[in-house]
Amino acid sequence: MGLPAWRVPAHSRFHWRCWDDEHVVYHVNSGDTHRLNAAGARALHLLINAPRTASELAESLRDQFPGEAEAVVLVTVGELVHRLERLGLVERDA
Repeated sequence: MGLPAWRVPAHSRFHWRCWDDEHVVYHVNSGDTHRLNAAGARALHLLINAPRTASELAESLRDQFPGEAEAVVLVTVGELVHRLERLGLVERDA
């Protein structure tokens, strides 16, 4: 069995605002507003476009973590995906 993939739930709608490296996203479906750093915002944008595993996200976000070992980036991105899931912004892809 492969690694789980993550996706944004169908019919999710977002409104975005960005100032430098701080991003604010309003999740229309829940009525909640969330502050995300640049890596979190980029991860969410990537998952809006297509489901990805944490490993695929880590590869795409590698430049957000300069000087960090690949294993550290993978753990950090895994934690990021789980945070986005707890916020209700992403879910496991069935």
